[in-house]
Amino acid sequence: MGRALSPALIVSQTIPVFALAPILTLWLGFGLAPKIAMVVLIVFVPVAQALYDGLMAPPAAQMDVARVMGAGRWAMLRHLRLPAALPRLASGLRLGAIYAPVGAVIGEWVGGAGGLGALMIQANGRMKTDLMFAALIVVVALSLVLYTVIDRGLALALARRNADALGLAGRASFAEGDWASGIDARFDLILCNPPYIAVGE
Repeated sequence: MGRALSPALIVSQTIPVFALAPILTLWLGFGLAPKIAMVVLIVFVPVAQALYDGLMAPPAAQMDVARVMGAGRWAMLRHLRLPAALPRLASGLRLGAIYAPVGAVIGEWVGGAGGLGALMIQANGRMKTDLMFAALIVVVALSLVLYTVIDRGLALALARRNADALGLAGRASFAEGDWASGIDARFDLILCNPPYIAVGE
């Protein structure tokens, strides 16, 4: 999977997004669709790269524990790789929140009749430097607000997930009839509390 995804991500980063904006406008028209497509294209690369890096770098000690417990590839993907990749995915989403307004502005530069991008084009044509800087300040403010909202939301979501995982691990039974839930809870406990492995419990 890694050998197939890594070249695709690298190639996607070499494509100039500004060159795609007119093509998207021709394909999707002058409405909201090309702006959304531009945002998706700009946000996709950092988010996908962050998720890929997280999936490819699970903690080695936890992987060893999973193998000892007899976990297969899909089990390790579900219980180890994906949860371990969540912090890096959150970092990618934070970067995406910063880039998203930039993608919207690029879409408005090419085919927008309104919005901050169109306003900047008009201000540039009329040599209104003050209006141009005002539009830039608004874009920066929108990026910061979106980043703050995403950052707070991700922090709360990850904290709640860690708390739920630790609570499940504390209540889990490893009796013969509850072995599957015991494995789930033990994996979650290892992920949320790495020193768990160090003490050899």
